[in-house]
Amino acid sequence: MQKKICITLLFILLLTNFAIGETQQYTYGNYQFTYADESLDILEIGKSFMALRTIFYELCGFDPDPNAHLANVRILADQAAFDEYLSTRIGGTRNQFVFLKYSKPELSELVLYPAYNGNGYTAFAGPSLNRQLFLQYIYSYVLEPPVWLRDGLQAWMENYSLDGYTVIKKDYPPWLETAKRYALETEKKCSVIDIISAETGSFEASRIYPLSWALVAFFLQTERYEYQRFMHEIFVILENSEDGYNKRSQKENTQAIAQRFIRNPQFYTADEDLLAWLSNQKTFPELVQNGVNAYNNGQFEFARVPLLKAVELQPIDPLPSYYLGLSFYADGSYEEAEKWYQQSLANGADGATVHWALALNSYAQKRFDRARYFVNEAQNLSPERYKDKAQKLLNSMMK
Repeated sequence: MQKKICITLLFILLLTNFAIGETQQYTYGNYQFTYADESLDILEIGKSFMALRTIFYELCGFDPDPNAHLANVRILADQAAFDEYLSTRIGGTRNQFVFLKYSKPELSELVLYPAYNGNGYTAFAGPSLNRQLFLQYIYSYVLEPPVWLRDGLQAWMENYSLDGYTVIKKDYPPWLETAKRYALETEKKCSVIDIISAETGSFEASRIYPLSWALVAFFLQTERYEYQRFMHEIFVILENSEDGYNKRSQKENTQAIAQRFIRNPQFYTADEDLLAWLSNQKTFPELVQNGVNAYNNGQFEFARVPLLKAVELQPIDPLPSYYLGLSFYADGSYEEAEKWYQQSLANGADGATVHWALALNSYAQKRFDRARYFVNEAQNLSPERYKDKAQKLLNSMMK
C-alpha cells in the first residue's frame, strides 16, 4: 500500500515538473519568484511588486520583515502552462491570476503568466494582479480575515498603478456606481454593522463586494477621525499574536472587530454617515448630467466644473468635451470652444453635430473660410439634418 502511495506521489511530482518545465528562483524583497522564462526582467518585476507592497504596508502596517513573511510567486510561460499547472493543483483553471492559499502561509503561492505585452511588470499589470497581490499580502498575516475587509481592500487596490516604480492612484473607483445603487436599493442595501459582521455565505458575493468597497473607502477617505482611527485599530487587532500570524477563525476575527465597532457610541450614526459620504461621491454619469443641466439652465461657468471633472475621470468620452465646447462658445471663448469640439470629435462624437458646432464657432469669429469648410462637412455627413440650415448660413456669409 505504501509503495503504491509513493509511486502515485512520484507520478504527480513528475507530471507537475513536466507541466512547468525547467525553473529557476530569484528573491527580491518579500517576494520569491519561481519562473521558467529567462527573458523575463525578473528584477524589474520584483521592484514593481515591492512598490505596490508599500501601499499595503502603509495601509495595514503589518511587520514587513521578509525573513518572516516571504511571498511565493510562480510565473508560468503562457496561459496554456498556467491552465495545466492549476489543473494539477486545484483540478481546474481560472480566467485570471490566482493566489493559491494553504493553511501554512509559507506553502501558499501567487500563480501568474504574462497576459500582456512586455517581459516585465507590464506583462502582468492591472486590477487582477493588484487584487491577488493584496490577498497574498493579507493572508500571509491573517489566516481568515473578515469578509468585508478582505473584499473591500482588494477592490480598493484595483485603482492603483505604477509609473516606473512610483505608485499612482486613479481618481475614479470602478465600484462607485454599483455601490451607490446598492446602497439605495431595498433588496441590496446593508447596514454598516451587517457588512462588518458578514461571514462567508452571509450575502451573495456580488452584493457584499461593492458594499465592502464602499465601507472601506468611507473609512479611509472620510474627514471623521473616529472612523479613520477605527480602521487603524482593526489591523492592530488582526496582527496581535505572538508569532506574527493570526490563526483565529473568520468568525472570531469578524466578531472581535464587530464588537469593537458596536461599543463605540460615536458610530451610532454610521449608516447615515456612510450614505451621506456616498451621495457626495459623484459618478461619471452624474457629473455629466450635472454639467448638461447647468448648461441648459444658462449657468455656463458652473457647468464647466462637473464637466471638467468628468473629463478627468473618462478622458476619451466625447460627451463632456462637446458640452465644454458649447459652454465656452456660449461665453464667447471661441478658441477654447474649438479646442473642446476638436477633442470631442477625436473621441468619436457624431461628426455632423460637431462640425456644425465648429461652423458656428468659426462664423462667430468671422473666420468665414473655416466656417464654410465646417458647414460643408456637416451637410455632407448628414444632409437630412443640415442641408437647409447650411444653405442659410452660407448665404449669410456671402453678403
